[in-house]
Amino acid sequence: MDNEIVVYFPTNNIGKYERYKKSFELAKIPYERYLVNNEGKEEIVDIKEDGKTTKENAEKKAKGYYDAYVKKIPGKSFIIITTDEALYIEGLNDEEQPGQFVRRFGGMDGKRATDEEVVKKYTELINKLGGNAKARWHYSMVTYNGEKYSYLEWD
Repeated sequence: MDNEIVVYFPTNNIGKYERYKKSFELAKIPYERYLVNNEGKEEIVDIKEDGKTTKENAEKKAKGYYDAYVKKIPGKSFIIITTDEALYIEGLNDEEQPGQFVRRFGGMDGKRATDEEVVKKYTELINKLGGNAKARWHYSMVTYNGEKYSYLEWD
């Protein structure tokens, strides 16, 4: 189909993929899962998430994935949807907040932590805060079609 629009949701985070997959299905949005490493395809391009905000990181990922994969495929129109998330925990000062570094937070030496490492780290942190803490997530979503960005942010 010449006018077919393919929606790509590139991520290596299977949990994130599963959450958004449900939304896409409820909204009847056709999409292609582009979870490259877990499908055994080519190595996924590493997009450096060094933005100051989740919005900046999501935008960098959208452009980076588009340039690396999508613009190389002729004959179809694509929309890239990317997200970035930040975690804020009551009782921590600004320097201690994980923010958008949820998997590369405090003591992870800048590497992306596994699920097990994340659970251990946050369990230790919550225990230091007395075993209970309130937290909130901040989300940024960016769509990009190769020409125009659209943004959505929410807590």
